[in-house]
Amino acid sequence: MKELKSLEIKNAIKNLLKKSNLTYDEVATYLNCSLPTVNRILGPEEIGLNRILELCELLNITFTELGELTKDPQPVEEKFTLPQEHFLSKNNHYFAYYLKLMAGDSPEKIAKSFNLNQQSTDKYLIKLEKYDLIKIINKNKVRTTYKNLPRMGSGPLGNIYHDKILNGTSQFFIKKIKSNLDIPSSSNRVNVTFSVSTSKMTELTYRKFSNEVENLYKRYNEISDMEEKIKNSKDLKTVVCNYGHTIVENDDLTLKLLDNIFGEIKNI
Repeated sequence: MKELKSLEIKNAIKNLLKKSNLTYDEVATYLNCSLPTVNRILGPEEIGLNRILELCELLNITFTELGELTKDPQPVEEKFTLPQEHFLSKNNHYFAYYLKLMAGDSPEKIAKSFNLNQQSTDKYLIKLEKYDLIKIINKNKVRTTYKNLPRMGSGPLGNIYHDKILNGTSQFFIKKIKSNLDIPSSSNRVNVTFSVSTSKMTELTYRKFSNEVENLYKRYNEISDMEEKIKNSKDLKTVVCNYGHTIVENDDLTLKLLDNIFGEIKNI
């Protein structure tokens, strides 16, 4: 087996820890070391073979399986089954709970955030497992069936998902922007950025722009994941990011929607 790069191994291990809902504190307890040591092992410090094998044991995988995860295979598009899509589209509260699990939240964290009792938590988990959306490991640990959130498509679940995102984020930013209108810019004003712009560029330049934005977004998501583990929660703020971009032909009729946002300009 060819030599594996340390960074690839660490990324694979961190992804598995997230999927297994294992915290760095739990890793430290298992490895019989301190939390700062775990941060170094999975951070800048070179990771030794013994540590890798210990982490494989914790994650219940072999070293060979870990090596396979460091490869870069062609991504396989995952899709919900028809029963899963029907169930989630008809039960918004289960869908919302499932999205939290897919985002990496544990049942315990969700219960604390939404003041759920144990009976309600059990009902969510049992029903989601019934539809093969999760696998219950123990009382408050689950593993999601899909590695990544499946593509929603244009069916009933996809329509609900995208409508909720578009309407929900729009209302959020509308309220935040309005709350800042009467606050002088010289005072402690909340930083809210929300704008729409159009520009002309070649498709090649657009692809470059799109890749740079995506890489920047991924980079700061990785920093966010690390800070959430090592920083005091009192020092953290919640950053809400909502961005979208596309490229269309100059005569695309939907561009008129942007021209007429504030009203149609016409002969009067």
